Amino acid sequence: MAYGKTPIKLSLGINTFTMTKTEYLKALKALGLGPASKATVEALGVSIRQIQRLAAGDQRIPKQTELLLRAYLRHPDLLKK
Repeated sequence: MAYGKTPIKLSLGINTFTMTKTEYLKALKALGLGPASKATVEALGVSIRQIQRLAAGDQRIPKQTELLLRAYLRHPDLLKK
């Protein structure tokens, strides 16, 4: 097959859900954020009701939220406090 003709398959898993409610709550605690705090709203860029749903387990943790939390855990200096 000629160069550039091989399709590249990327599986970023953007629409998959892997973080559990327990992991979500542990991540928030490790970052000094609460499950219903203004700081969490600002850090995740979602509404207070959304973070309450995530903390209660009423909704699965979106991959984007998981990736953001994992980035904050690796680089806490990115988190505005």
